[in-house]
Amino acid sequence: MYLFVSGLLVIAVVAAFTYRRARAVILIDTRPLPRFLRVIAGVFVVLLGLTGIALMLQVDGAFPWDLQPRTSTMFGWIFLGATSLFVFIALKPRWSYLATALAGFLAYDVVLFIPYLQALLEDDSNAASSIYRTTPGAGLTIDDSRLVSYLVVLGISATATIYLLCFYPATRYGRNSQTST
Repeated sequence: MYLFVSGLLVIAVVAAFTYRRARAVILIDTRPLPRFLRVIAGVFVVLLGLTGIALMLQVDGAFPWDLQPRTSTMFGWIFLGATSLFVFIALKPRWSYLATALAGFLAYDVVLFIPYLQALLEDDSNAASSIYRTTPGAGLTIDDSRLVSYLVVLGISATATIYLLCFYPATRYGRNSQTST
């Protein structure tokens, strides 16, 4: 228990130091967030918040497979942390903040899409166990309909992020990214 509390204190000190240092960074790309992206940030707040709360409350069906209670709670906290990021973006609607968040989500999408797609195509009830390196039959059975929904969300998220970062004129990198408004 003491080790756990000590670890949390170290994390809190590092987070406070990081926050203080980050506050001093001058934002170079100050383009405002287009209105439709403000709406999308609000949608992320709602979806991530509801999913995080559902995971915290261990509601069945909140994830592509049934999670152990502790895992569900942990994932719930992760989703609520992401929710707080999008609340910040909604309150300070600058493209650079959303671009950073979307880039992080893109990395998440890319890392998870292929193993989850393989799990769906293998039609193996223990596929989730192989993804997360747990013992087969450890309660990680995949519900195909939930997994398909999750893959659709990952695909839409990745596609939208690539479009916004690379092709959409108002937000793509390299075009007016240094201008201040």
